[in-house]
Amino acid sequence: MPGLNTNLTRLSMLFSVALCALCLGLSTVTVEAQSTGPEQAYQEGQAGGILGVLEAKKTAIVGCWEGAFPNGNKILVTFNSDGTAHITHQGGISTDPAHGVLTDFHGVWTHLGGSQFGVILKGIFYDMNTGRLTRFIKGKSLLTINDAGDELSGTSGAQILDPDGNVINTFPGGSVSYKRIQFEPFN
Repeated sequence: MPGLNTNLTRLSMLFSVALCALCLGLSTVTVEAQSTGPEQAYQEGQAGGILGVLEAKKTAIVGCWEGAFPNGNKILVTFNSDGTAHITHQGGISTDPAHGVLTDFHGVWTHLGGSQFGVILKGIFYDMNTGRLTRFIKGKSLLTINDAGDELSGTSGAQILDPDGNVINTFPGGSVSYKRIQFEPFN
């Protein structure tokens, strides 16, 4: 019968929403059959309800930030909405073969609850002249975002790994801080 699959799909979706609402302890669920654009959905999430507030806290880290490693070298970090992250940094290129070249870092972040986030990033050291992999660096951070959402602070530590992934050196945690890069109008 035409329309039966559509009605069953709608019924299945409503049942799923109602079941989720019961699991979350919500007393009222309203489902509207109207399509909203991303802008409207964002505004509704920001303006209404505990779910909008919780979701905003979980993704408060998303954006671009400027900061420094514990050794003082400047870094730019981007936390993407899909839980990935990448950092570009000062001091990654050296003509000293003993130091080698350190690539940008790539990794992941997760919301740990409240205003805390965990981050793991990895970079590659290689020989500039041969391109040979010499070692990896893995950094871990525990970050807290302030109430205004424009500063991150926390601790960060790192491990140096050989090409096979074995830890060969560990650096103790140090303090880190970042400021959100804000949009500035062009004029």
